[in-house]
Amino acid sequence: MHVVAFIAGMFCCLGVALDAFQTIILPRRPNGRFRITRLFFIATWTPWVVFAERMRNKTVREQIYSVYGPLSLLLLLLLWAMLLISGFGLFYFSMGSPFGDAMMGHGGSAWAQLGTDLYVSGTTLFTLGLGDVVPHSLLARAVIIFESGMGLGFVALVIGYLPVLYQAFSRREVSVALLDARADSIVLPMYDGELGVLPGRAPLIGRLGFGELRIRLGEKIQYLYVDGGFVQVQADFFGSYQAVY
Repeated sequence: MHVVAFIAGMFCCLGVALDAFQTIILPRRPNGRFRITRLFFIATWTPWVVFAERMRNKTVREQIYSVYGPLSLLLLLLLWAMLLISGFGLFYFSMGSPFGDAMMGHGGSAWAQLGTDLYVSGTTLFTLGLGDVVPHSLLARAVIIFESGMGLGFVALVIGYLPVLYQAFSRREVSVALLDARADSIVLPMYDGELGVLPGRAPLIGRLGFGELRIRLGEKIQYLYVDGGFVQVQADFFGSYQAVY
């Protein structure tokens, strides 16, 4: 049982370390079907969509969708922390729970020992240092020192990563606000030339070419690059669809 706990703890810790490196530090897009981040978003996105689609109010539904991005990233950080706590807790359990716990006493059950191990792991990762549970072996002390160092790195990672996330989502909200605004006119790069669209135009569906899409909002003009696809214009709706070849 201790060997299984050690292997499970190794998978948790190495999986989080690799996933955090690929997600946050690695500049290129990571690959892999069994990454923690990929499995997390697969498991959470579908229920979120089901919940959002139950909202009949379009504004409320869009607000629910907009919350998912930043909320999911915070939950991903929480998931990494929980997996690290579980991984190191399983390490301690595989060493025979080498701690003196006054609350548990002597001769506690395996579940009670595992609970103490998880408690030590949590207080160590978040560098609380309560001191109510004392390690009784040199190996346990070494693992505690290593975990506390990883905890400091994890906290520093979160502190440094959150401002970057805030800036990224702020830029996204600016783009969304510009796209949601009512345009005075739109110039589309169609397949056979440019097409100007003014309010009240008859509905149409056309094939896009490639080039600049110009959106006039009062005195400002926003430029977007279009590389193929289709466009649909209705009385109060403008949508573009990427072509699939």
